[in-house]
Amino acid sequence: MGSTTASTLLGTLLSAALCFGCVSTPSEPVEPVERIEPVQQDDSGALQLCRDLVGAEPNAWPGLWSRVQSLGGAAAAPLIQAISENPAGSGAQAGVHLLGVLGAETARGFLSETLRSGGSLAPEAALSLARLGGPSSVDSLRTAVDSR
Repeated sequence: MGSTTASTLLGTLLSAALCFGCVSTPSEPVEPVERIEPVQQDDSGALQLCRDLVGAEPNAWPGLWSRVQSLGGAAAAPLIQAISENPAGSGAQAGVHLLGVLGAETARGFLSETLRSGGSLAPEAALSLARLGGPSSVDSLRTAVDSR
């Protein structure tokens, strides 16, 4: 991705993140989001499942994605480890995106560092940070935009 495209993407994400902080409570009731109950699984099984997702071809992502997502926030640490071990894996980008979907605060540092590195996973890390929201996400996004 060219630096102009990356800067445009990050600028858009920064604007969105800043706007999310400005939004007031909706006037209409919001339906609750269905929560997936975490699956109890030993750590080695969770790590292997995350490694499978990170190494998988796109046609295998949906099934693996839902299994990792069913682990809930407990999937963040093994997912970070799997991505760190194989950042060039076919499913690494899906794994970084899933960290944002999981909403695990423990992933924030990894996502910020991935964004700072500027590699191929940086745009997805920016999207996941924007999804996590909060002042530290805005700071990371702003720093990334300023450094481009």
